[in-house]
Formats: sequence, structure tokens, C-alpha cells
Amino acid sequence: MAVRRLVLPTLVALVVVSACGPGVPTTPAAGTAAATAKQIRNLTIALPSLSATSATLQIAEREGFNARRGLHVEFTLHSGGPPALQALVAGAAEGTIQITGTVINAYANGADVIIVAGSQADPDYELYARADITSAKSLAGKKIATADPGSEYNTILKRTLVYYGVSADGYDPVNVGSSSARLAAVISGAADATLLSAPQSFEGEAKGLRRLGSSTEAIPKYMFTILAVRRDWASANRDTLAALIRADQDALEWLENPANRDAAIRDLVEITKTSADASTKTYDLYITGAMRGKVYAKQAQVDRVGVDAVIGIMNEGAQLKRPVRFEDVVDLSYLEAAGKL
Repeated sequence: MAVRRLVLPTLVALVVVSACGPGVPTTPAAGTAAATAKQIRNLTIALPSLSATSATLQIAEREGFNARRGLHVEFTLHSGGPPALQALVAGAAEGTIQITGTVINAYANGADVIIVAGSQADPDYELYARADITSAKSLAGKKIATADPGSEYNTILKRTLVYYGVSADGYDPVNVGSSSARLAAVISGAADATLLSAPQSFEGEAKGLRRLGSSTEAIPKYMFTILAVRRDWASANRDTLAALIRADQDALEWLENPANRDAAIRDLVEITKTSADASTKTYDLYITGAMRGKVYAKQAQVDRVGVDAVIGIMNEGAQLKRPVRFEDVVDLSYLEAAGKL
């Protein structure tokens, strides 16, 4: 399964979003595997980056869970969350994995998008810097690699730095985009520090970067990433969307089965384009280690308390153009339908 890199031209008609090797084959169940090409429903999911935390939808495709549900899913890679969200709004994709706040901000700006499933329960970002920087507080005045304008990552970064004693305007943001690009910026010296999640955090350690702190200390409860779709598409394709979520749930169950560890690590290596060592450490951290149950959203659920925390933080920063409630931007009916498949 290949992930296509896609760069969209400027979409003038869009609502501006501001502020913020193959695994072990899975044999489809008898009867459901015989879906013909005519029966297969083709979907495209826009990805902001190649991360382990958003890998379950790709694992569902690689390991045959989508095929069981009569789906074939392709993935397009964009340079961060806002461009991937643009692809969704423009109709170039049926779904996208996004930081929750990015979708909430888009909704507040008039985009008809909804959250239908959870992806990552809590942010697992670690603060990494050049080896000669010995404390988070000493990042004051330094260049910090950030995501694209409009990404909620930048809010999390600011919250984390403030927690460690750097004022909200006390650093020099360097907009470089995705996690891989931010890692490269610090390694090359274009930036002094950034927030990284696994496996890029392990790649950074291997290249000599120093860990200075964690976003989870600054923001202990937060629904970090979700699956978003257009409301009109979801309404017209309810069964298809439920099948997609069910396949994602199947992939989550498969991922957490110790018998699939080696296959899952091989999948992570290919999905994230990182080393076997980094992917192994990532799997062990998320599935059996200190972050077990804290990263992958259980059964792709959307945590209301976590979403309300995101809305609260955005309201504190006066980031939303209009009030947003949980019910405005989240529709749990598709998760409920997936649970009945």
C-alpha cells in the first residue's frame, strides 16, 4: 500500500483555517472476502504526517480489515494538518486524521466538518532539543520548530513551553510543518528544539538530541487526534463510514494482540519510514509500556472530557470565531453504527 504525497493548490473557495514490509497476511472471513471489484467502495484519507499514532487506518488496509468490510482505502500525504483538512473540504478526500483543535477551529470558521471517531487519546509529545541545551527553561529566546499555521500542535507547544517557564511570546517560532520536518530542522540546526512523538522521538535520541520534558505534564487530559469527515458526505454514506470505523476498530484489536507484535512492527517501519529500532521502541511504549492505553483511543472512541478540554483551551486563547459545543462538532452515531457490525 503506497501513500501518495499530494500538494493542493491554494483553494480560494475554502474556509480559511486560521489560529491554530508487509505484515502477516490476514485472511478475510469466508463469505465476506468474496467482495467483487464492483462491490468494493473506494475511499481516500488525507494524512498530515506519517506517524505511529495515526497508523491504525493504514494497518486496517495492509492487514485486510478494510477488504473484509468491502472497502479499499488510499492515503494522501500532506505537509501538515491544515493542508490535509483543505483536501477534505475540497472533496479530494472522504476523511482526514487531524489534531482535534484544528477541526474545531475549521468548524468555528464555517467549514461543515464533523468528528466521527477518535484516533489518539492524549498527546504524547516529548520536548527535544540540541544536546548542548540542558533545560527547557533555557529555550527562552531560542528557535523552536513549529507546525503549519492553524495547527493545534502550536497551541500544545506553547502550553508546554509556558509550563516549563518559557513565556508565550518568549521564543522564536520556525514554521516547518510535519513531525519529520521538525526533527530534521533540529538535527540540521535550523531550529533549537521541538515537540516530537514516537517514533521520531526515538530517531532524535539516536541522533543525539536531548529530552527536556513532556506535553503530558503540561496538558494531562486532552483528546488529541480524531477522524473527521464532511457532514454532507457522512450523511449520504452512513454505511460506508460505519464500515471504515469498524475496520479501524478491528485494526486496533489486532495491534494490541501480542501475537501480532512482529507484524505490527514491520507495518510501523513501512508506515512511518523510520528504523526498525525506533518502531520497535514505539510499539513497546504504546502497546505494553508506560503509554499503554494512553495513546490509541480505545475502540476509536471520542472522549467528551478530552474534547471539552480542547474547546476550553481554545476559548482561553480567544481562538474561536464563534462558540462551539461538543454536540456541534462531534457525531457519535457513526461509532454506534460501527459497533453493531
